[in-house]
Amino acid sequence: LVNTTAGGGSVYESTDSIKFNAPRHFTAQERAITTEDYETLLKINFPEVNTVTAYGGENLNPPQFGKVYVSVDLKDVDRLPDIKKTEYYNFLKPRSPVSIDPVFVDPEYTYIGINSTVRYNVNVTRLTNDDIKTIVATSILNYAQSNLNNFNRVFRYSKLVQAIDTSQISIISNETDISVIKIITPELGKYLTFDVDYKIPLDIEHHILDNTNYCVRTSIIIYKGIKAHIRDDGNGVLNVVSDVTGSIIEPVGTINYDAGLLQFSNLKLDSFFGNGIKINATPRYKDISTINNVILNIIEDDLSINIEPVRA
Repeated sequence: LVNTTAGGGSVYESTDSIKFNAPRHFTAQERAITTEDYETLLKINFPEVNTVTAYGGENLNPPQFGKVYVSVDLKDVDRLPDIKKTEYYNFLKPRSPVSIDPVFVDPEYTYIGINSTVRYNVNVTRLTNDDIKTIVATSILNYAQSNLNNFNRVFRYSKLVQAIDTSQISIISNETDISVIKIITPELGKYLTFDVDYKIPLDIEHHILDNTNYCVRTSIIIYKGIKAHIRDDGNGVLNVVSDVTGSIIEPVGTINYDAGLLQFSNLKLDSFFGNGIKINATPRYKDISTINNVILNIIEDDLSINIEPVRA
């Protein structure tokens, strides 16, 4: 018979505390039970990993049961080499539940293009236009470094505008437009059918306001010996258009504005310039979020900054 009260215990663990601590407990045992465990195990054991995300196949459309999809972004490397996929798979598989198979997918990169007109008061600074431009560009890239370049991030348009306005005391205002950019490197000289998926709604209002405008436009290509680009017509068709005359050469695909999906069919290119073809599109909404294996970022090549000095 015990006549004394219990002592030395602690308050029972809350549900929120269990949810927070349990996955980390399993991770400490080198087991991958939750998607967060897959992420943590790779980050801890492979120093070359910049960032990683994992998500259940049951969340895909159509669902892929019994699979955990893992996407890894390496430091200074754009794609995950096959040898690394094999190494990471061999590491995770014995640590996963028997019924779960890790599947590695490459990160998808979506870049945000910035076109900003910045006005500043020349009466309160001795800085030149070039000085202001450099300050603004640095502020934009710092915003990207702090808020983007990772999985599951959200681009907040108001935060970017604020970062520009507050980057220098003489700045009065800015008018900033954004685009979303995908870069593709199609094989030349072959008929190709492929998709480019932004995974966000694209803006069709340009065609309502101005039927000479467009939502999607590529960088310059050479098509059938002609200098051209590809753009949409506002009715869901992607056309190759002469860069000289502006005339349509022929249709090469379709666009679903609501889904943000471009589908190219039998596209055969002679050549393109640079490391790939940039496809610029106007997003329907100015705040942009990502899912699964998509990484958002802003790079210096996609900045267009126009400085206007005013006397205020």
